[in-house]
Amino acid sequence: DKILKEGIENGQITEKDIDKLVLRSLQTRLKYAFRKDKMEYTKDLIASDEHIALARKAAEESMVLVKNQNVLPFDVESGKKILVLGRLADVENTGDRASSDTTPTYVVTPYKGIFNMHKNSGSEVELYDGDDLELARSKAANADEVILVVGYTYKEEGEYINIEGEYINVFEDPEASAKAGKLIGRKGMGGDRESLRLLNQDEELIKAIAGSNPRTVVVYVGGSAIDMAPWESDIPAILFSWYSGMEGGNALANILYGKVNPSGKLPFSIAKDPLDYPYFTPYTTEITYGYYHGYSLFDKEKIKVTYPFGFGLSYTDFDYSGLVKDQSVIGPDGKIQISVDVTNSGNRSGSEIVQLYIGFANSSIDRPVKLLKGFDKINLAVGEVQTVQFEVEMSDLSWYDPESKQWKLEEMLYEIYVGPSSDQNRLLIDSFEIKQEI
Repeated sequence: DKILKEGIENGQITEKDIDKLVLRSLQTRLKYAFRKDKMEYTKDLIASDEHIALARKAAEESMVLVKNQNVLPFDVESGKKILVLGRLADVENTGDRASSDTTPTYVVTPYKGIFNMHKNSGSEVELYDGDDLELARSKAANADEVILVVGYTYKEEGEYINIEGEYINVFEDPEASAKAGKLIGRKGMGGDRESLRLLNQDEELIKAIAGSNPRTVVVYVGGSAIDMAPWESDIPAILFSWYSGMEGGNALANILYGKVNPSGKLPFSIAKDPLDYPYFTPYTTEITYGYYHGYSLFDKEKIKVTYPFGFGLSYTDFDYSGLVKDQSVIGPDGKIQISVDVTNSGNRSGSEIVQLYIGFANSSIDRPVKLLKGFDKINLAVGEVQTVQFEVEMSDLSWYDPESKQWKLEEMLYEIYVGPSSDQNRLLIDSFEIKQEI
């Protein structure tokens, strides 16, 4: 590895550092290599009820509701006409076919999950791929609810690259994949996406039905961020369902129809303008990026985003109050206890992911505005209050000095931020000081 080699040559990385990392890895591997597994893996475990329930729960808890203008959750009622729309609506789509490939015994598509939800309700669930935009708009206008599924498959993103009509696994054929950029170099053939925009047919379908039905939700299937700027303001509800696995369709239906309260949070920020992200192209052979990326870049450059890191809506409301620290001045070898009260002030039970950030505004060197230093997921009944506690060791706030080749801890005032996302306007704020002598 080039970076590792350079680090050794310039003295940033020592043999002792490498030995330490290797030893940790070996300690973990050897622990399991020589210990008899208590579990017996029999064929009846495959797609067992317990594992199916776990697959569904994982999908439900990962989905992120990013927009909801009084649309969701839908109600399960009789006599309704529900339109499930889009080319991916009834596709068994679990994402990449390489390192994260799976072989489930079945896959519940979005349409099948929504159909299952209504099979005994007396409502009609219609599936349409949306090829005819005028017909799609007409169907949407005459439906009680519209669920539009957009996004990608392994053919548009993943570790596959299309060479002369054949999909190549980049792990199995690295030589072929290495020259893929020269052979094709065009969009929609696996590998890294060239753009954060949805495919043209998806965007055209969104624009075609936009405004036709106030009870419309766009469900995004994919593995990373997307640019929603061309259509986001025209759609009242948006749900990120990701590649949600074998029980994904049932999980999606449970979220959309309120059987499960969404609780997922975005693992990235979504910029207002794609140009706000660092430069990227999948065909670059060599590039050097700056230190800042993601939410730390947007914080540092004071760039406003559409959706911040750690953001996600719920069908209930959570209020934060009572931010408390156990001490104001701490020694370099100490630790701080931080707590906050979270109240479910809405009318549904739900889960919230409480996030702790530590800020470095008073640093004498170039450091991030703040960094995530802890998070906790809690379940709250209606009206319930829970106190969430965090512990931060001062050594975890150190920075690496390349000149002295040492980790250093600054004696200064640090900020405490606690809240539902990285959005500075939604965070409770306090501070503490690190001093050598107390």
